[in-house]
Amino acid sequence: MAEQYSAGHDKKPTQKITQLLRTEQGRDRIFHSVFVHRDHRKKKATSYLGTSQELIDFDVEWPVKQDLAEYDRETSKEKQDSLHHLTWLALHRYTQRSDAQPDLFHSDGFTMFDELLYSTTNLKVVRPESLCKLDTIAFLYATVYTTLGRLEEQKRTIGEDLDRPFLLPAIVSESLCSPQQADWWKAAYKLVNNAAGEDLASLRVTLQRGLEVVRATGIHGLSAQLVVQLARTFQHQASAKINPSTPESQRTQLAARAVHYWKAALNILEKLNQ
Repeated sequence: MAEQYSAGHDKKPTQKITQLLRTEQGRDRIFHSVFVHRDHRKKKATSYLGTSQELIDFDVEWPVKQDLAEYDRETSKEKQDSLHHLTWLALHRYTQRSDAQPDLFHSDGFTMFDELLYSTTNLKVVRPESLCKLDTIAFLYATVYTTLGRLEEQKRTIGEDLDRPFLLPAIVSESLCSPQQADWWKAAYKLVNNAAGEDLASLRVTLQRGLEVVRATGIHGLSAQLVVQLARTFQHQASAKINPSTPESQRTQLAARAVHYWKAALNILEKLNQ
């Protein structure tokens, strides 16, 4: 948000943001870019953003890239139960112009479901016990792909608001995943961390159905474009040139998952031709 507000100005970003926060007009601009619904805007008089003196008297510090990377790594660890927050982090690293999504785990150091085995040998067995880390990684990538497509379509349909950043801070943004996607992620997290409680049976059903989808087995409903995106992403990450620090065993498993998705994409295209 800070970069967008300071774009097109000769002054340093910190100076521009400080000026915005210290004038009523500037705070109004930020408030209306964050809160777009009429009911929210009616509450401006009682809003912390609109009235707090603390936002006027503090010094703005511009974080360095290394600090942001460390914040993101810590956030991925603390919020690994929240698909919304993980999608928010990933969307800052991926655009529709990219053939493959970036490696969030070997390159960027994200932490997620480290208790699981990295991969499984038989993807056709979709029992909840077969859940592996590559399943959760693929699910996150699929969510990021579909969410970015939805956001881009909204921008084309509604028009781009130059005062509104493409992504608001995660705490105030709309959900970046569907309720069904969020339910599957919560189910996986609770089952992995032995927190299912009385919901064990229903969570297992949710997890199993999601495994069928993310592994593109049975009637999964994935589009050819999405499956190709997953294939390219895992193929890209399996390359020793791209990720030289990735263990050989994991590169082999990444390559195997890429092959699986390429075959699934071909199967979808063959059905469409028929």
